[in-house]
Amino acid sequence: MALKYSTGLRNFLVGEGSLRKAFEDGVLNIYSGAAPAGADDAPTGVLLAKITKASGALAAGRDPPRSGTRWSSAPTPRAKPSSST
Repeated sequence: MALKYSTGLRNFLVGEGSLRKAFEDGVLNIYSGAAPAGADDAPTGVLLAKITKASGALAAGRDPPRSGTRWSSAPTPRAKPSSST
């Protein structure tokens, strides 16, 4: 799968610099159907889910928004799977 960057994201990365900052307080919309041909094209299909921080309602216009996603700068430790022998 190839990554597709929108013009807005490219401009942000050139000016601001980080994917973490670009996606902070973001919302992930999941649609049915095929992906659009380009990142700047309108989504196709039906909106199936909207993912926000703790599935809260997105508070538009807040500075900063409080319900979008947050990326951690450090990886979260995960428990090792138990070995079944």
